[in-house]
Amino acid sequence: MMSQKGREIMVKYLGEQDTYIEDDIDRVVISWRKSEKADKENSDEIIGSLGAYLGELLIAKHDLVWCVYKDARGSDLCITHKKIAVQTFPHSTVYKAAIEGREYAINDVSKALLEQINEHIDNIEIKTH
Repeated sequence: MMSQKGREIMVKYLGEQDTYIEDDIDRVVISWRKSEKADKENSDEIIGSLGAYLGELLIAKHDLVWCVYKDARGSDLCITHKKIAVQTFPHSTVYKAAIEGREYAINDVSKALLEQINEHIDNIEIKTH
């Protein structure tokens, strides 16, 4: 459901397209940050919806699944590769772009994730699930 709202936000800022890529999400976040419209989404809606949309986009492209990552600081939704222990946090990525103003952070994270997957997918020494 959050991912669907993310797509609606994508359409609102970029217009209807068959597919969107990570660069498009970056462009939407930049447009959202600059927007002064009365119907502008709040930051929680942007982070939740576009984070879910980014997660689904990466899942479809890279053989990933949603999971909950837990450590001493708490837990967070993330996506992980189905075979190797490689995670990324789509909501945190959108937070960094939207709140901290890190332009093109979304595309950078996507590229780094793909590099990690490609580097480790056939390495038997890498931790697997």
